[in-house]
Amino acid sequence: MCKAKITIGEGYVTGTETVESAITVLEIVRGEKAWDMVKMARSSNKFPDAGVEYIAVRIKFVFGAKGNSGDLSYGIRDEQFALVSENGR
Repeated sequence: MCKAKITIGEGYVTGTETVESAITVLEIVRGEKAWDMVKMARSSNKFPDAGVEYIAVRIKFVFGAKGNSGDLSYGIRDEQFALVSENGR
């Protein structure tokens, strides 16, 4: 589990608030099984190049892990995550 503090709000317009969150990796799927998932999601997806593979990760994201987040919401986008290989690349 990774704990993080997220600052939400636009700052100039709505002000900001810091909310604690927690992200836990529940499952990692890679190789042929991940390729099957990608292919099923959209038939136009392309088979990975040599030396490259698809990886699917299922996470649990707890927003407002400590305290009450009230009516606040937070959307997660794929560009907020980066993949790192076993050797740090």
